[in-house]
Amino acid sequence: MSIVRMRKFFRRSIRFRVGRKTFHIGSPVQFIFWLIVLIFVIGAYYSFGPTGRAGGGQEASTAKLSAIIARVGKQTVSRDAFNQALMMSGYDHAGANERAYLKFQIAQQLIDESLQLQGARREGIKVSAREVRAKQDELVDQAIQSMFPERRDLVKYLRKKQMSYEQYKEKIRRERFGDTEAIRRQLLVEKLRESVEGKVTVSDEDLKKSFEEIKVRHLLIRPDQEKKRVEEAAKKSGKAAEGLDGDALARKRAEELLAQIKKGSDFAALAKKYSDDTGSAAQGGDLGWVKRGQMVPEFEAAAFSLKQGEVSGIVKTDFGYHIIKVEGRRQQIPADFEKDKEQYRSQELQSRRSRAWSEYMSK
Repeated sequence: MSIVRMRKFFRRSIRFRVGRKTFHIGSPVQFIFWLIVLIFVIGAYYSFGPTGRAGGGQEASTAKLSAIIARVGKQTVSRDAFNQALMMSGYDHAGANERAYLKFQIAQQLIDESLQLQGARREGIKVSAREVRAKQDELVDQAIQSMFPERRDLVKYLRKKQMSYEQYKEKIRRERFGDTEAIRRQLLVEKLRESVEGKVTVSDEDLKKSFEEIKVRHLLIRPDQEKKRVEEAAKKSGKAAEGLDGDALARKRAEELLAQIKKGSDFAALAKKYSDDTGSAAQGGDLGWVKRGQMVPEFEAAAFSLKQGEVSGIVKTDFGYHIIKVEGRRQQIPADFEKDKEQYRSQELQSRRSRAWSEYMSK
């Protein structure tokens, strides 16, 4: 097509007929122009939102949203606190796939903090203004050390800014650590954890037990999976399956399997066929050799109470209903145990303290 013909084509009015009527929508140039405008408007809407704010700020309008995002006992988590924490998390610079996770993570952190503060209140833990000030000083010193690892660089900076060291510390305290209420909450949680962990002790007998191992096999029935199986079976048979209690169904299935085991059925074969623990089912429920501290408390207490060859009753954990079998027991105390006993004790104490805090938080 020549340039002249192209000009005529782009200037010619576009027409089309619907029945007996003829419609004109302008020339191709006009059509393309308005199409570009439309694309730009749509793109701007999705990029900036109806509020006209750029970046990754809060979605659209929050006018209709509740001022509270969660209730934790008698306490609440406000949307203002949530939005402030979200802003400080780098939400504005996060990718689309990260934002939903960040929102969930921030909400969970605020809920956990509320639970911890309520726990501190129950324990009668308090924080004084002097302790808050001392923590501020500690945070300021850490911040300055991080910014100026070399003392001479700090001296040069202070000379350039014509500031004394105390003036600079006060500036950092005011700008970065001025929220004394946040520091007070942090100290309450730290004191609560110290209180929980401080109750943990390790005797010589406890230390020797820490070297015990058991070879474990288990079968797990998860309520959600059992409910799904029953619903699918009912659907295939054309029966109604509404209002099912997954927990009750899982326990019933576990009891049926335990009855089969007691009658002599092969534990590994049943675990391979029925267990919902995808990590061990293929191996007949075999978890290998495990020590204390490697399993959830309810499972651990039941497993270590069994003798070699024994099978447990029904054991409930957050994962579901377990049947446990211990196939071996051993205790391998290191040759240097007596010599390095305190070092081993320190390691076990640290491990138990960490577990004690995790268990406290779970409860």
